[in-house]
Amino acid sequence: MTEDSGRKEKVSQELKKTLANILRKDIRDPRLSNIMLTVSDVEVSKDLKMARVFVTFLGNENISFMESKISVLASSSRYIHCLLSKRMKLRRVPSLNFFYDQSLISGLRISRLITKSLKADEKIVQNEKEIFHKNEPFA
Repeated sequence: MTEDSGRKEKVSQELKKTLANILRKDIRDPRLSNIMLTVSDVEVSKDLKMARVFVTFLGNENISFMESKISVLASSSRYIHCLLSKRMKLRRVPSLNFFYDQSLISGLRISRLITKSLKADEKIVQNEKEIFHKNEPFA
């Protein structure tokens, strides 16, 4: 790992932690109330001027809901940037672009499919055992 990528990673992790605190404690927008918002990842450009912030909203999988919340975050990005610049010890805080992170919902969907498949396999094994015991000759 080069020194530049190490710095980039440190800035990314610090941004993620600070953004999570700001979104949880300082943003009082009523459009973001009553939702569970999580900062899942932050990717910072090589020159540290731009940051892609990936967020998830727990409890709602509606696409229009998610798009509306992302637009609320985008409209609040200057205010959030101002709060970040006060809390982080950087010469220049990266500009923020918010994106919805689908990995959580994809992971939940895959988990449900695996669980469903395992239950189906258990039923097949149980049926095979019953058939085997019915056809088993008595000694």
